[in-house]
Amino acid sequence: MTSFEELSNKSPFRYFNMHKKKLATKEHFPILIEGIVSFLQEIDLTRTIPKNMFLEELDSFIEEAEINSEVSVISRTKNVITNNIYKIYSKGLREFHSFRGELLEYLTVHLEKDTESKIYHEPIFQHKRKKLIEKSFAGQGCLIDVVKVHEKGVEIKLIECKATLDNHINALKGGYPTKDSGKNFLKKINYMIYIDDTLSRYKSNKNDNIKVTKVLISLKEHKRVLPSRYDDFKTVNLLEVIREKIDNKTFSELFQKATIRQQ
Repeated sequence: MTSFEELSNKSPFRYFNMHKKKLATKEHFPILIEGIVSFLQEIDLTRTIPKNMFLEELDSFIEEAEINSEVSVISRTKNVITNNIYKIYSKGLREFHSFRGELLEYLTVHLEKDTESKIYHEPIFQHKRKKLIEKSFAGQGCLIDVVKVHEKGVEIKLIECKATLDNHINALKGGYPTKDSGKNFLKKINYMIYIDDTLSRYKSNKNDNIKVTKVLISLKEHKRVLPSRYDDFKTVNLLEVIREKIDNKTFSELFQKATIRQQ
């Protein structure tokens, strides 16, 4: 388990955090992020890409975001970030796959912030200082990537991040997986369902039933659908969320708000 603090100290997130206040006031920052995520959606990981071509392709996606928004990204910031991303890529696909997943978690945490909620990264669910779930069940031992809790407890959002959601849905095999990747994904789904069922028996601070939303968010655009038995899960494309926040002019301010909690 990687804490959000440890994640934030990795490259290039360390740069984002070091310059958070400055970047968050710049209109080019969300455009830079949009370009990077667009690139990561389309990059072909079945071939090795030379450095010059990698940086050119990444720059072309950032340029497209600049043209669409009529905002230019500061060259120095862009060069630092794009070279950091290539450095990760040059270490091998395993490192790069990890980076894609970490970027998804990092951005999801920030994009979910608002003034009425608390954000938790991979929390353990507790009630009155005791673990909420003690007994064994399918999915035990899992952690949910991001949990958003309304300050009055009336709504809780469970968010699982998957860089390539289609691969996990395919491995699920309709709910009867045969390979470890599918079995692990089913275990996580079962955990989210169990948490939902458990929380539904509690009342909020306002004595209302707690509304739980289960979300699967993907870095790469997903085309597959979950089996019908999981139709109460919402599937989300990260790039669409980013563009919505940019259009609403709320993207940058989210990087200045709220504390992220681990427990």
